[in-house]
Amino acid sequence: MMMCKVSRGAHSVLKLAVVVIAISSPPVIAGSNSLLSITPDGRWLLVANADNGTVSVVDTANRQTVREIPVGRRPESVAVIGAGPRAVVTLYKDDQVAVVDFVAGKVLSKIDTPDEPYGVVLNAAGTRAFVTNEYPGLVSEIDLDSGKLLRQIPAGSFVRGIALDAAEKRLYVTEYYTGILRAIDLTSGAVVDSWQGSTSDNLTRHVVLHPKRPKAYVSHIRS
Repeated sequence: MMMCKVSRGAHSVLKLAVVVIAISSPPVIAGSNSLLSITPDGRWLLVANADNGTVSVVDTANRQTVREIPVGRRPESVAVIGAGPRAVVTLYKDDQVAVVDFVAGKVLSKIDTPDEPYGVVLNAAGTRAFVTNEYPGLVSEIDLDSGKLLRQIPAGSFVRGIALDAAEKRLYVTEYYTGILRAIDLTSGAVVDSWQGSTSDNLTRHVVLHPKRPKAYVSHIRS
């Protein structure tokens, strides 16, 4: 494991560390969670605003915010479904995920989840959403067509970050306080591997997978 630190600005009080972890199989192309999501054509950028309960829709060509969609309390992650215009947003304090039409600027539906939904990632077909639920330490699998919660997978302690490999066989989730990265087999619903975090780097929010190499990149708020 190696660590690369990004230098902090003059007024920053926190440092960001990126830990590179070797995983067992190449992800090829991967999806991951974030406060940001962009459409495949690059036209629309979505931003989850945790402070005011909205999702901003940004026209990237004009570099302008065209609308803000009220979604609920403390949206933490957003993911575009396919090419759009729908997207999924996690609502941490409402224990729900919202499905929005970001072109029409409205909420289409809300789906109840276990407590504290944080990260969300979608399969390529846009039919399944996988959501980390922080305090229960679960991953919720949701059928987006029916709006039903299909299963709850025990994933670890205080899980936040989540990524799906291109084969859609494994999820990778991060533990916020420990920095541990865990791999979940989607067929069995079991944790099949884990990588220990560093004691000097914690508060892990997100994880992304390298598109060609067997590497996972894990960010830390505190280092």
